Amino acid sequence: ETLGISKAEPYWSIGSGGHLAMGSLFDKTTNLDWNTKHADYAKEAIEAAKVHDPYTRGKVTGYRSYPSGKIITISE
Repeated sequence: ETLGISKAEPYWSIGSGGHLAMGSLFDKTTNLDWNTKHADYAKEAIEAAKVHDPYTRGKVTGYRSYPSGKIITISE
């Protein structure tokens, strides 16, 4: 994998396992509670990448970004 960023509204991923995380996130965007539970879904996406990608392991960090430019760390 590369460290290129794969961006798809309203989420993005980077690094090994990113394609798996994006698949997990895509599956959740149709849920009616996406706007309130997207941080939980991001953690589930990281777990999906760790389970199915041999290079995604250990502590993985996620980030939540806002239109204002603010970024919050989401640690798994």
